Amino acid sequence: MDHHTLEKLQFATIRTMLAELCSGSLGRRLAERIQPSKSANMVRRWLDQVRELQRVAEDIGLPPLGGIGDITESVHAAGTPAGLDAESLSTAAAALQATGQLCDWGRELPEDAPLLTGLLGRVGDFRPIAERIQEAVDPRGKVRDHASDKLNSIRAITARAHARIDIVFDRLTRQTSVTRFLQYANATFHNDRKVLPLKAEHRGRINGIIHRSSDSGATLFVEPTEAVELNNTIVRLGLDAKKEIDRILRELSRLVYINADEIIKALETVAVLDLLVAKVRYAREHQARVADITTDGTLDFPQARHPLLEVVLQREAGAAPDDDGDRKVVPIDIRLGDDFDLLVITGPNTGGKTVALKTLGLLTLMTQ
Repeated sequence: MDHHTLEKLQFATIRTMLAELCSGSLGRRLAERIQPSKSANMVRRWLDQVRELQRVAEDIGLPPLGGIGDITESVHAAGTPAGLDAESLSTAAAALQATGQLCDWGRELPEDAPLLTGLLGRVGDFRPIAERIQEAVDPRGKVRDHASDKLNSIRAITARAHARIDIVFDRLTRQTSVTRFLQYANATFHNDRKVLPLKAEHRGRINGIIHRSSDSGATLFVEPTEAVELNNTIVRLGLDAKKEIDRILRELSRLVYINADEIIKALETVAVLDLLVAKVRYAREHQARVADITTDGTLDFPQARHPLLEVVLQREAGAAPDDDGDRKVVPIDIRLGDDFDLLVITGPNTGGKTVALKTLGLLTLMTQ
């Protein structure tokens, strides 16, 4: 179908309406780029999928697609040397966890839903992978203490070192012999090291290492001698923790990467299912029905309504709820190719000739 025809019939608006009815970004992107097909077999298959889902939804509801976000980029990035960071792994785990609910829904499908069963067969249950990630990474994207025995031990030792250094600085900031030389009686940080804000004119009054001065030069940030070794310990433990966290994240990233092909296939299928759900929702909202198609050139649209004209009137009614006007779409019957194959549409200007033609064209595009 040429672009000019699609534009004149406002097919893009229908795609946008479908996209807005999708549950997630996977389906929305697919809805925004769908095109009418010239293959009768393909069109029949698409329409049969909608029929199946309409019928199945009456018994077991629509497929649960909430939470299955587009993690395609993360799945591909999982195979790079750097792997995924903790936040990306947490997001991926949430999406993979949600696939389990979809699999559960698929197991409820009746035997007379072969097309949906075939689609659901492409979606794996990735809950074991998700649970492994979630055991190590919390929903905020932070690596848990118990992600490994080594990390748990490092963080426990670090916590004790922080407690000890807090005692040192608490004692120092309570001594007037120290606080009278400070800009303010609180410790602060230089990089990862705890320091005291010494007034520049009192340089040398506190034994320790001067790390830097303030921009104004009025304050020197001094690491007291008795805190140096504790700070060294904390910094060293921080490096050890980072190294262990990197190892854990690489291991979890590899778990995603070795299942990448199956995950990508599942995401592609979720996009198709989301689009199908959007079609079913559209049909419910607009009292639309699945058309039967033929290849013999006949056409029969009884009680056809222009779908976009319906939307315009609905919005007008919503904008002016007190309007007593009786504006509504008048359905038309369009038949061609059975006992006649030439149809002449006549009438005055603004009599609806163009709308009738556009109704026929747009409904045909939507069927395809």
